[in-house]
Amino acid sequence: MTLGELSRTARQRTGVGVERSEITSFINTIVADPYRRHCTALNGVRGSGKSAALDRCIEAFEGMGFPVARDVTALAAEVMPIRRESLRPWLVVDDVHLADEQVIWRLAELARDQEGPNLLVAHLRGSQSDSVRALRTVMGSVTRPVALGPLSSNEAREWIEGQCAWLSIAARERCLIASGSMPWVLSVVIEVLTELADGREGGVSEIERALAGTAVLPGLITRLSLELDRLADSPRALALALASGADASDLIGSGIVDLGSPRSGGYTAKQYDDDLADLRSGGMLDVHERLIPLVRTAVLHTAPAHRRRASRIELLGSRMDNGRDTADLAWELARQGVQDPRVVSALLRTGHNLLGADPRRAAAAFALASDIGAPAQQTLLPQVEALIATSQLDLALSLLERDRSHIPHVSQPDAAAINAALWLRLGYPERAADAVHSLGADGAARLGGIGAVAVTAAGQLPTRLMASEVDKVPQSPARLAIEAMGTAIVDSLKHDSVAISRSLSSLVRASETLSATGSTALLPDSPAALAALIAIHTGQRETAIAVLNRAIEAHHPNAELLPRLRLLRGWAALLDGDVLTAVEMNDLSAGELAARDELLSAALTIAIAHRADDAPALRRTWPRARAALMRVSIGLFDILALGELVIAAERLREDDAVAGSLADGLSVLQRLGDPPVWGTLLHWGCVKVAIRRNQPTALEPHAAALVRGGAAVRLSGALADVGRSWVAILGGARDSATMTTAEQHARALGAAGMEWDAARFAGLAATQAIGRGDIQRLLHVARDMSQVHAVRADPVSESARTVRVAGPGSPSVREGQSPGPVHPREDARSVLSAREIEVAALVLEGRTYAEIGNTLFISPRTVEHHMARIRRRLNVSSRSELLVRLRSLLSGVGINGGA
Repeated sequence: MTLGELSRTARQRTGVGVERSEITSFINTIVADPYRRHCTALNGVRGSGKSAALDRCIEAFEGMGFPVARDVTALAAEVMPIRRESLRPWLVVDDVHLADEQVIWRLAELARDQEGPNLLVAHLRGSQSDSVRALRTVMGSVTRPVALGPLSSNEAREWIEGQCAWLSIAARERCLIASGSMPWVLSVVIEVLTELADGREGGVSEIERALAGTAVLPGLITRLSLELDRLADSPRALALALASGADASDLIGSGIVDLGSPRSGGYTAKQYDDDLADLRSGGMLDVHERLIPLVRTAVLHTAPAHRRRASRIELLGSRMDNGRDTADLAWELARQGVQDPRVVSALLRTGHNLLGADPRRAAAAFALASDIGAPAQQTLLPQVEALIATSQLDLALSLLERDRSHIPHVSQPDAAAINAALWLRLGYPERAADAVHSLGADGAARLGGIGAVAVTAAGQLPTRLMASEVDKVPQSPARLAIEAMGTAIVDSLKHDSVAISRSLSSLVRASETLSATGSTALLPDSPAALAALIAIHTGQRETAIAVLNRAIEAHHPNAELLPRLRLLRGWAALLDGDVLTAVEMNDLSAGELAARDELLSAALTIAIAHRADDAPALRRTWPRARAALMRVSIGLFDILALGELVIAAERLREDDAVAGSLADGLSVLQRLGDPPVWGTLLHWGCVKVAIRRNQPTALEPHAAALVRGGAAVRLSGALADVGRSWVAILGGARDSATMTTAEQHARALGAAGMEWDAARFAGLAATQAIGRGDIQRLLHVARDMSQVHAVRADPVSESARTVRVAGPGSPSVREGQSPGPVHPREDARSVLSAREIEVAALVLEGRTYAEIGNTLFISPRTVEHHMARIRRRLNVSSRSELLVRLRSLLSGVGINGGA
């Protein structure tokens, strides 16, 4: 059997055996009133099953006793007279649209005759001759026409289940979707599936695999293409355009359809309507006027490759001209290796549009554009920028270094800004400054605020030109915000409280401006991050928390900066006593962090352990912090992390690990004039280390720096006072006047925003005091500062909570144990007092009496007295027995530890 015969056979069987609801309803109408006259026009698209419907109607008519004739000439003259008591004969005519004018005229005449026969004619839906339209009008005045289209879901399922019951339910559903439930398409599918299943071993499994994937069944496209061959050139070209993804707005007025010989003025709306009508009448469209999926596949597979490619390129050009989205189409063409300037242009536009919203896809778009011939001058810098925004820093650096020679001279300032941002993220502020200086003095000035931030991070004073130069042309709000960053950084270096306050305000406003404008500019650092650093260094935690909360909510300015903003939010929370938020922010930032942010995260983890007095956690987390410190060259914006690591290193006897970084950090501060905003916390950390080592000479320069900064930064002055009192006390001055001064200094330090340090200092001073009144006052101050810290940590509940202090996988500590109270169950209270329970819990953690005293702000001797009473109450004689009894007693509230 030839393909043509197969196609004709399939069309003859289209719809056979399907109980179409439209025909059932029509037949029921005849059954309900067989003596009523009917003139019904049955219309449908090609392959919708008109002939099968007529056959079913004839069978029903004959079953009811109606005389039936299949054409006008077969209608016998003797049956024409209609008697009231007899059934009126039926004249059934198929494909009226193909009949000659005389037959159509005769049918119209019979329809007008009130005494004529019943009429049932079928014709193709769509454009018809005037005579057919006139016949439809006459018949429609007698009986409403019947329209056939795609099968209903139930009808289609019934048909394919009856013909291909061996198919899985999922495979049948895929067949229905692919065929659009159009009878002629579904009949071809059923025919091909049946042949494959019957013709070869394992055919069913092959069919299932093909239907589950994107493979095309053998022979299916060939048979479907027989119907496509019936189309004229223009509708066929429209089908190819629609299969390529075009719609009316793309086609009208363009040359997409008329690729072979474009008409003057492009494709008109009338041509589009006519060609679409041909596709509709040919049964090629679904109910939404889209190509049926299998028809679309057949169109694309049978069209020559150069026509498919040309159609899509023309479509791409049309959408670009109309300002419509071209991303998916350009992506598809580029992946097919199409090297056309319009594809390149569309990919570049897509990349730039996605740079802020989806930098990962933007980077891929620029890379793809480069692969199909886009010059490196157009793709290099935006691709590097996108890679930086997705934290692919090593790849960005490799690409930038490899293709640096392709950067045009006019783009050198942009390249320098991107390079500076990249090196700062990698933890090399000196190289960031070198990138700025590579432009020369005049070129660096064009970087404005970006240049000022970059060189300041490396410990270099920005020139006035760099920090304040403003272009003569009007600037956008985003550009003005970036310029304000440079001015703010310069102000932050001054020994002037007014300038420092102005600096912080400028950075807060710049952050909010960039958030409001949705700016995606690649910056050396976020203005919100810089504002938070200044606020943290000056003890203004509330300001830091507020600006970071707003920036995090807005993901300002890029999602890439979100981990850094969260880490700083964790630092601000920790200084505010909110350990839980600090841990949460640190955990949320986990992942592939840039080198500078890895240092910040590691130092935050150390700080959490430090404030929990958790020596084991401190030891566990130190290797990570040490590794992070080795990866970066300390810059101005790393001072916060460095200060914490210096203190931890002294406690762990790892001073050598931070010696080089400490020298670099102090050098950065010195080159910038030792600005009090940035140096206060590092100098304080060095003071604490010197005091613990009893090294007065090492303490002096840092104490002097704190004293100098006190005129501009309140926190610096408060720390200097505390340092002096601490040195005096450790030097042997324990008189009441010294202790009174220490009390005042501790309260001043708490008022300056460092309650935790103030509480620790007051507690240590109390251990050195002699007078009972001095001890009580200092312990009262320690408790006051500690309670302020604890209330911020949990303003709702004072119950103990478990928090992680060393990242995922590390053991927990009880937040309520240090320094807040623990509330065990009633059986523990019946044996020990509240203070004894606190002491016992810390003993189980392995603390020394001195450490317990520092935590609870009592003297080591008092701790010893508590332990003696605990032994007597528990009636134990050995330390091992004591620890066993304490673990048993306190296990109900989860308080355990090791000796």
